[in-house]
Amino acid sequence: MTINDTSEWINKLEFHFTTLWGNRRIPVQSKHPFIVGKDSWMELLHPAVRPAVASIHIRFHSPTNPKSSQLLALNLFLLGQKCGDPFFQQLFSDTSIQNAKVAFEWIDKSNTLRQGGNPSNHDVLLDCGKQKYLIEMKFTEHSDAPCSSSKRNQECSKRMSVLQCPLESVYGTLYHPILRDKTNPYDLARLERQYSDCPFLHGEQFQIMRYILLCHARTTSAQTWTPVIIFPHKNRFMEEEIEMTKSGLKRPERFKRVYLEDAINAMRRFNEVYAAWLTERYII
Repeated sequence: MTINDTSEWINKLEFHFTTLWGNRRIPVQSKHPFIVGKDSWMELLHPAVRPAVASIHIRFHSPTNPKSSQLLALNLFLLGQKCGDPFFQQLFSDTSIQNAKVAFEWIDKSNTLRQGGNPSNHDVLLDCGKQKYLIEMKFTEHSDAPCSSSKRNQECSKRMSVLQCPLESVYGTLYHPILRDKTNPYDLARLERQYSDCPFLHGEQFQIMRYILLCHARTTSAQTWTPVIIFPHKNRFMEEEIEMTKSGLKRPERFKRVYLEDAINAMRRFNEVYAAWLTERYII
């Protein structure tokens, strides 16, 4: 039911983009008319952020697809940066935020979780000094994205308390050692009630849990890392995934869920033009 509801919303969103590009005579791909032509991808960015995007050295995933969470992150956070710290204070209900710095496609160069030779990249890091927000944008994601190790190893079908993670065996990856530590952010008894096998095999939990574990591992007395997921309220699949995540946490209030609609409304307090543009593009 949830996936079907989300798929229906995505179909409407694609039609919305198709109509928008048609009205503005923006070249599109013939097979998928909601996707713009390869020379028109800057049309997917607000004019105020295009110079900054041109100077950012990141790898673009799907620059012509308006459903790209990466493009949404660039639009929301570069426009937010122009609004300044008050926007971020409103967005995260944190009046202590000062001199916030935004980084896109942030990679943990310390490889804190020992993820092999290619540590995961993260959509946005908002660095506010002692407080850091590690942010994942989820726009239209609505399918399972499990750990790929499960395709090759029977250990993954065992319960949390007894399985030997193949990633730990091969790379020394710290997912399960952190989960087994008494200070970990998850309640293992709850996880075992939720899942009869590795939680990383279900939905978006592999990525979400890695975010949470990374923030937990990097938090010290000198700095606090907070994991954040931003997604539209109509993405019911992600809503269900977030509820599943929070139900397994000891302190669910330390994990932030922000609806895209609320983020845009927060921006409206500081720049109505930016908020109107984001609403026209992303909210149906």
